[in-house]
Amino acid sequence: MAKRGARTLARTASTAGDGPSRRLARGVSAAEMVAVESERSATDLEVEGAAPAPVVNHAERPPPPPPRDEGPVNADFVRALLSDHASRISQQVQRMQQTIATSLDQNLATTLGQLDAGYQRRFASIEGVVQEHQVQLDGIRGELLRQSQRLAEGEAAIYRSATQRVEQAVDDEAFNREIDNKILKLRTQTSVSVEAARLAIASTLADMELSADAVSLVGGTFGKSYVLQFSGSDVVQRARAKKFVLLQKLSNSEYRKLEASDTSGNRIPVFVEPDKNPRMVKTETLARRLKKILGQHTRSEFSVRRSDQTVFSGNTPVARIKDVTPESYRIEWSQEWKREHPSVDFGRVAAELSEAFVDRVANTSWG
Repeated sequence: MAKRGARTLARTASTAGDGPSRRLARGVSAAEMVAVESERSATDLEVEGAAPAPVVNHAERPPPPPPRDEGPVNADFVRALLSDHASRISQQVQRMQQTIATSLDQNLATTLGQLDAGYQRRFASIEGVVQEHQVQLDGIRGELLRQSQRLAEGEAAIYRSATQRVEQAVDDEAFNREIDNKILKLRTQTSVSVEAARLAIASTLADMELSADAVSLVGGTFGKSYVLQFSGSDVVQRARAKKFVLLQKLSNSEYRKLEASDTSGNRIPVFVEPDKNPRMVKTETLARRLKKILGQHTRSEFSVRRSDQTVFSGNTPVARIKDVTPESYRIEWSQEWKREHPSVDFGRVAAELSEAFVDRVANTSWG
């Protein structure tokens, strides 16, 4: 027994430090390794003072084979074994890396998809709100533009109305201005010099026993119209203007003929009349035109009384011009004369007068 344990210890010592891989490398079979390990375990139990193993009858089993010479270690085999092991580990690592990368890609794609979908929904919601606000803003801008246009139109209308009222007031004031009875108007059909106009009135001034210095002609040095201004106080000027007009009438049907020479040497008439405002001028013009139109419709003679611009047929009053303004007027007819002349188309007469007056105004040179 003691000898068997010594042998076992010696064998164990000789194989100490040999691992399974080393023994496999030396050609030791797996069955031998199991037997050696079992024997080593039993020997260890004996050495440690454990209970003695049961007695084995060696006659019942064949004796163990003699120890084999393991020989030197096969280094190429070990290297091949290690290389194969390392290759399998590298493949496993690669597969793990691929699995991890695939999983990460899938998780990342899923996460990014969820985030993108969320952001898209959020952006769509924001865009919808922005579009609604844009529509509201466009509506507000359109309303502001319409209000601005209405305001501009209102301002323009107010300006036009105010301007028209001012112009109307100015026109009415000028149209109905006060007559200056201290002056007289001289007018000709063609232009004459102021010296020629002064020569035309020289005979009347001589009858009035006035010197040339007692009057002045205003209107430039050459023209168709001059203002005859007398010297002295207002009372004296009015008296002299009135006397000058009276001296133009020589008898009931004859008037003084005043003439002046134009630039061609022709003798042309010079008309002298008191100051008139635009209303009086328009009234006289309408009265003269009405007299002419009535003559054409009735083939009769008509006249105009200067004091009130009444149209007469002989000694019978026919019509007069009333309510004269810069834009309108009214014909006041004698009802007796209308009854006596039922064949006269008074509406046509009024229309022709309106047309004639408009044409006369349109063809007048202003300035």
